[in-house]
Amino acid sequence: MRGRHSKQQGLGLQQIREIAAAFPRAAVTGPAAALALGLPTLGWVEAVDLRYLSGAKSGKQPKDPRVIYRSGRLRSDLVEEHDGIATVHPMQVLFDIYRYYGRLEALVPLEHVRFHQRISQEALLDTTKRLLPRANGIRGFEELVEGSAGTSQSPLETIGRDAVLQAGIPEIEKIEFQVAFEYAGPFGEHRTAVVDMLINGWLVVELDGRLKYDGTYGAPTDVMLAELERQKQLQSLELAVIRAGWRDVMGGKLISDIRCLLRARPKAA
Repeated sequence: MRGRHSKQQGLGLQQIREIAAAFPRAAVTGPAAALALGLPTLGWVEAVDLRYLSGAKSGKQPKDPRVIYRSGRLRSDLVEEHDGIATVHPMQVLFDIYRYYGRLEALVPLEHVRFHQRISQEALLDTTKRLLPRANGIRGFEELVEGSAGTSQSPLETIGRDAVLQAGIPEIEKIEFQVAFEYAGPFGEHRTAVVDMLINGWLVVELDGRLKYDGTYGAPTDVMLAELERQKQLQSLELAVIRAGWRDVMGGKLISDIRCLLRARPKAA
């Protein structure tokens, strides 16, 4: 999955551009368009979804297994060009990902847009109602927008947040995201720790992707030591800390750990 690895797999931008150039009467949508728009995708882009500009049905699928035709009406004013690739409007891209690939696949780029472009649910819903047809799946997509967050800074945070919310853990009384804590550093300096998730006011969930330790944010050893110091300070504030990566989230270990800690802590009288 693209959110888990930094090594390039699947189709790249140049391949998508070459495929799109062979179909001048079509616009790219789906995960391939998300990649052209600079949005993250949950899975690797294995095919290029195309929609005819005329909105007519595409007929037979092409022989190239990397190309998928999608039928349906497409307004000409909703076609844009990004990095030499003709794509449908970003909202159409998100909607097509939702109905053809699934809710989580759409939620990842959707929450990326909300966080990095500071777009509210209301603004996205208004754009959806103005631009998109009342096609099959539109209500479910609107519900996805309504339940999305503007706090997820990475695909892992999106998937982790969604996993916890969807789990319906009865012991969770309150859940907050991107919560700041103040503490003193090793030399007495003032520091702020922003945690990904805070449950019931005392259980911290930190979602760590590989990018944190691959050199992107500094020398891996320095980053790890800083994280350990940060965790030590959070624990000194009587907070329990769970650290989870992709395997923990996707495999269910994160939910299991949360349930275990919540059930083990006696409720205040």
